Amino acid sequence: MNTKEALRKIATTTDEALLPLYANEAELVEAIRETQKIVDGKYSPANKAMAEKRVVSLSTKLAVVRAELAPLDAIAKAGKWTRFVLVPGGHVHRPNCHTLYFTTARYIMPRYSGADEAEVVGIAGEAACTFCFPSAPVDRPTTIPELVEEREAREAEKAARIEKKVAAQAEKIVLGKTVYKTLRAAENAVGWEIESLVSRRYMDAADATHRARLDELVAEDLATAKAIVEAIEAHRPGYDGAALLAKKFSAKVKEYRRNGWDIPADAAL
Repeated sequence: MNTKEALRKIATTTDEALLPLYANEAELVEAIRETQKIVDGKYSPANKAMAEKRVVSLSTKLAVVRAELAPLDAIAKAGKWTRFVLVPGGHVHRPNCHTLYFTTARYIMPRYSGADEAEVVGIAGEAACTFCFPSAPVDRPTTIPELVEEREAREAEKAARIEKKVAAQAEKIVLGKTVYKTLRAAENAVGWEIESLVSRRYMDAADATHRARLDELVAEDLATAKAIVEAIEAHRPGYDGAALLAKKFSAKVKEYRRNGWDIPADAAL
């Protein structure tokens, strides 16, 4: 193993060991900061004593983590190897890239610690920051596993949205300018027309003129219901529209009889 390879191995193994320690350190520092607010009286003073004990406990854990960090950090500083960071959903950068904000999430990529620009650019492809890597291509897909996974997840999500849209479109039943988004919606519309038909057909008319007008409306209700059924049958070959009409009519007649309407026993469409 030559010097370059040896440095690369030291770089990757050291940074792999440092990453979880950095994460633990950050979590503990944040936990201490939040708990100290209770100690300082920012929240309920009733928990102050417990908070003080927690700060001591967390501080002890932090000291242990930092003791583990210290020698590894010393190795990293002495080695001065290259490091590269990944911005989720974004690009690969050098740690101090001026395009990144202080709040930008960035994660060290230990497998590439100690690598040169050519290697990183070759792997990162279009995901390499062009400010950090002037030689970065803009038309070559990245092969970095994390970014490939993100890309595939986005593509899968997009495909799912398209599939859902196509399925929704296929589900629609169209009758003239009226669009029923689902079969259930169209069947419900048939039910509304049949209910209107039943109420008008068996309503007590005020006189002959009123009866004639009700009969006209009943004919319109039945025609509309049948038109919807025909649209369903055209959309769904094999669909039994006659059975639907009979079922809806029977259900509405039973409902109206329960409510006191006088409907003949032999009532039918």
